[in-house]
Amino acid sequence: MSARRFRTQFGGLFLFVPYLSAVPWERILEQSQFPGARQIPAAHAMRSLLGLKLYGSARHSRVMSEVFDPGLALFAGLNCIPKRSLLTEYSCRIDPPSYPKLMHRWFDGARQLGLPRGESFDLDFR
Repeated sequence: MSARRFRTQFGGLFLFVPYLSAVPWERILEQSQFPGARQIPAAHAMRSLLGLKLYGSARHSRVMSEVFDPGLALFAGLNCIPKRSLLTEYSCRIDPPSYPKLMHRWFDGARQLGLPRGESFDLDFR
């Protein structure tokens, strides 16, 4: 694989990568029963949503201009982030009892990294 350069408006997201890679994100989502598919596993869908949330995109109905940004795609682990239809419907596919499971496991992972516990973990784009 050869080196590649590109411009992105999402460069700041990569400050979070060491923390996300230190926490077993895929296992946490699997144990919390978050839905995924072969083409877009749960961890990739959630990193897409998390990247948009961390960047400040308040509504994923307006992300079409950001779908092809290579930095956001790289952060999510995809060649491009899912289109707004998947992002919009994803939260509807999550069983409500899965959210507290995710939060509990995420906070445990963050605590093991020495990160302070926040008051919320909100990926809702409403």
